[in-house]
Amino acid sequence: KKLNWAETSHVSNTAIVAPKKLDDLVHKIVNNKKIRVVGSMHSCAPLIACEGIILDLSAFDKISIDAENRLVRVGAGVKIHNLCEALKPHGLAVGTLGTIDWQTVVGAVMTGTHGGALSIPSLHEFCQSYKLIKADREIVEVDREADKHLFSAMAPSIGVFGVVTEVTMRVVPMEYLEAKLFVIDFCDLSARFMGYMRENKYCRVVVYPSLNKATIWVANPVKKGEGVARGATEMAGYCNFRDEHEKTWLEESLWYMKNGQYEKSDAKMQQELGSQM
Repeated sequence: KKLNWAETSHVSNTAIVAPKKLDDLVHKIVNNKKIRVVGSMHSCAPLIACEGIILDLSAFDKISIDAENRLVRVGAGVKIHNLCEALKPHGLAVGTLGTIDWQTVVGAVMTGTHGGALSIPSLHEFCQSYKLIKADREIVEVDREADKHLFSAMAPSIGVFGVVTEVTMRVVPMEYLEAKLFVIDFCDLSARFMGYMRENKYCRVVVYPSLNKATIWVANPVKKGEGVARGATEMAGYCNFRDEHEKTWLEESLWYMKNGQYEKSDAKMQQELGSQM
């Protein structure tokens, strides 16, 4: 069986089908009545569990960048991390990111990944068009301007209108950000939350209920060198909010929690929290 990252749901490996070419994908869609599409299996909910087949579109990993018009065409198998790395040499960036970057771009769009702050919308708001394969094998381009009604319903639709094989997105100029991360008691979060959101371009809050703590991450654009002059550590290029060590500790904490080992779960969570400081 194949588990999601939090090990809260699973699917049978025998249900997963990984077409390599478009014709093969269309054939699978036309000849199966019940279909789900898997991304990186990041969701904690059993979104892809079904009685039919599960499509793995990892082979559809092409990235086409139009730097002049700040547009990028992304295949359904592309991970957010890989897109960020591809955009970096062009001085461009994804308009918003969730807390992690190992999701697929299309999966994050279809499941409604959140925005970066009050003024930064969800990821699907940056989409301009979708390439969609419908159940009757018709392949259509759903455009923001030409197909307003269908486009507005596409995300987050979790694939209800068909299988999305590509998405065209607006991207933004890469910025120099000065970021700060700090911990507060959970009981103080409610009173301070809107202040953090209004005062910073980017703001993320992660709550640790069993530890009665919350981490606050804020970031604002600066000119090159300004943050370093104030004592910040310079990190070149794209930098993810969570690394593989934190991901592993979080997974272990969830596993302990699921198995009733709450003290060990809290210890791992404390380790994960401490690594961010």
